[in-house]
Amino acid sequence: MPGLRGVGKTAIIFQLYDYLLNEKHVDYKNMLYISMDQIVSYFNTDLLTIVDKFLESVHKTNQVNYNS
Repeated sequence: MPGLRGVGKTAIIFQLYDYLLNEKHVDYKNMLYISMDQIVSYFNTDLLTIVDKFLESVHKTNQVNYNS
């Protein structure tokens, strides 16, 4: 979700994650919640690299072949 810093993007995404997890009972293995601040500071990488690793590890696929 693009946007200016500090406008609530992370809060909105977390609320959506929490709703899907607890209200709609979506398996946590099918979702990835991580903030860009965490990606940059902890993993020293970018978002697309994290998404690629998530798809490879959890879904055994890549962005091109992923079929939700």
